[in-house]
Amino acid sequence: MNIKLYEECLKEKVDYEAVEELLRKGAAALKMLLDHGLSVEGFSDFWNHSIFDFFLIECGDPENDAFWNEECTWSLKMILFGASYDYIYQNDEDLREFICSGFNTGDVHMFRNWNDFEYHYDTSHCERSPQLYGSIIHIYSKKTGEEVWTIGAC
Repeated sequence: MNIKLYEECLKEKVDYEAVEELLRKGAAALKMLLDHGLSVEGFSDFWNHSIFDFFLIECGDPENDAFWNEECTWSLKMILFGASYDYIYQNDEDLREFICSGFNTGDVHMFRNWNDFEYHYDTSHCERSPQLYGSIIHIYSKKTGEEVWTIGAC
C-alpha cells in the first residue's frame, strides 16, 4: 500500500472502494504469477515478507483498527490463495506450518476463491499490545458463516 493511502487511512478518510480495487489488482497479479509457474521460492519470499514485516514492526491492532485489519487480512488472503496451489502447498513446509494445516480439517483448495471468507482476530493472547503476532485468526465462510480455518500467528 502506498504512503498516500496509508496517510489517508490514518486520518480515517479512507476511500474503501479504492482500497478494494488495489486489492483486486494485487490478487489478479498474484494469480497470473501462480498460474504461470511462480517458483515455490518466489512465493515463499512473498509470504515471508508479508507476514514477518508485520511481526517485526508490531503492525498494530488488526482486531480493532480498520487499517491494520485490512492490511493483515489482505496478506493472509493472498498467502492462503497461494497455498491453494498444490505445487506451492506440497513444497513449502514453512507455509504449511504457518497456516496450521496440520490442525485444520478443511481443504486448503477452498482458498482459491480468496474473497469468500471473513477474517476475525482474537488478540487477547498477545503478550504486550494487540497485534498480529500472537493473535488467533478465525476464518469464516461468508456463505455459511461457519468457521473453516484457524491460524495461530506466532
